[in-house]
Amino acid sequence: MSQTPASTATSPDRQQVIDQLTQGSIAQLRATASAGGSAEYTPITDDGSIQGAHPYAANLVDLSTPIPEAVVEALPTTIGPFGTNYITFNDGIPVGGYASLTLHSDGTCEFSGHFHDSGAPSYDVELVWVIADSAGNAYTFTASGKVHGTFESGSRDFNWNQTKVNPAVAQHWAQLCAGWRYQWTAHVNWDVAAAVESVVNGLKAAGAVISAVIDVIAIFA
Repeated sequence: MSQTPASTATSPDRQQVIDQLTQGSIAQLRATASAGGSAEYTPITDDGSIQGAHPYAANLVDLSTPIPEAVVEALPTTIGPFGTNYITFNDGIPVGGYASLTLHSDGTCEFSGHFHDSGAPSYDVELVWVIADSAGNAYTFTASGKVHGTFESGSRDFNWNQTKVNPAVAQHWAQLCAGWRYQWTAHVNWDVAAAVESVVNGLKAAGAVISAVIDVIAIFA
């Protein structure tokens, strides 16, 4: 009795699944996505800033009483640490991470972060953090690397942790303590220079006056 061997050809249903997975992976690989956050600090120094702090401030503070002159105190030696919380991207991009930034009065800046790829495609990832002081100086911190997915050999993680002393941060420490505003943005498959420009423009749109952009830390892995 002869037997006919089972066919090894890929069934239409199986091939359709493979095609859909491949198309989905290619779409994710080509996709761009972004996330971001912002914060600001402005000290309250007079009754005008009290009134502007909250619509009901006048009901909480006796504005008719003169505000005593501020007691001159030593400037803080540290600003931060600031954190992004956990970063996720939309459109099903399987990449997540976080970043942290700390500035010190001697100009020391600590910039660290992590991204992880839990999917099939690989991605280029970028994180840009810009903090502007009250004198119009914008300090930039950038990290750019790659996270590898199932379809490509390499690490699924992009980690960075860099400390650097920048004289401009120390020189303008009083201006940072007098008020700062920051924005950060994270991207997959985008351009670092374009990201920095977009964040600086975003700070300007939010009311920051920026006259100088100072590159403090730039990481390319």
